[in-house]
Amino acid sequence: VLTSAIVFGILHGNFQQIPFAFLVGLILGYVTVKTNSIWTAVAIHCFNNAVSVIFDYAFIGNDLAKNSSYVIFLIVSILMGIFGVYLLRNRADAYILPQKKTNATKGQIFKWFFTSPTIVIFIVVCVLKSLQFFV
Repeated sequence: VLTSAIVFGILHGNFQQIPFAFLVGLILGYVTVKTNSIWTAVAIHCFNNAVSVIFDYAFIGNDLAKNSSYVIFLIVSILMGIFGVYLLRNRADAYILPQKKTNATKGQIFKWFFTSPTIVIFIVVCVLKSLQFFV
């Protein structure tokens, strides 16, 4: 979950979004593990992107209204998250992620991950984009 959250954050491609995307990646990873399905996380991500697009287009030219509405939305979202944690407080399994059984060592798993063609291409693209940002 931690590795996928880091990759999710970096994949957003700009340094302003990385911290928020990393936190969202942690939450989406947790949701995926707990529900044993990627589709709940996909739905949450789609909703998040839809809200972002709506705020971008609903308040064109009125930055004060857009920023104020977005802050209200974020406060409501944070309060809902706190309420969700409150509801889960008595569930013993709510904050424990299941351990996957494998014969591979952590070193082998990291080697397989970071030498896979997709991740190698991703790292090269990120480095090139980062250089473009600073040059």
